Amino acid sequence: MIYTIGYATLTQSKLLAIAELLDATVIDVRSIPRSRKAGFSKGALQALLGKRYEHIPSLGGKPYKPPKRALTALKERQDNVILMCMEDNPIECHRHKLSLEFEQAYHIFESKLFLATDVQDSYKNGTEEIDCLYSAPLEAIFATQDTQGKEPKKPVEKATKRRKESKKVTETAPKHARNIKVKA
Repeated sequence: MIYTIGYATLTQSKLLAIAELLDATVIDVRSIPRSRKAGFSKGALQALLGKRYEHIPSLGGKPYKPPKRALTALKERQDNVILMCMEDNPIECHRHKLSLEFEQAYHIFESKLFLATDVQDSYKNGTEEIDCLYSAPLEAIFATQDTQGKEPKKPVEKATKRRKESKKVTETAPKHARNIKVKA
């Protein structure tokens, strides 16, 4: 399964918890893996995630056109992956265009899962509402507060169990969601 996420409002511990929850490898799709945000440069992410971190610079940069070789390699993977870049809102990031190259990909945004093709349809049609998939384990991770840089450990479910329990819901989207609003 392919997921995408932006780290602008994440903490390292939340990123790690999401990677563990989804049993996924975080693939850094920035062409230059440096960040002004502490803990999100390549070295810090490698130390945090270990084998769960990869950097594929050929998938980053603007103007964006993903190389076929890198796309083919991603499509052939059998494990879950999270394509990570900085921007929170996927529609503002090249990882959204990358996600559309796959039959099924999900954006993790505001603690919810959005099907990438639904985000694209909403953007193309100029609609401000979109269905989302609700995931209680993701909600729990996003709801935790950092205390001195560390969050309390939460029990997590296996990704397969979570997928079975995911369901469509309607809620009001946060004001800063801009182009993505949850269908009311």
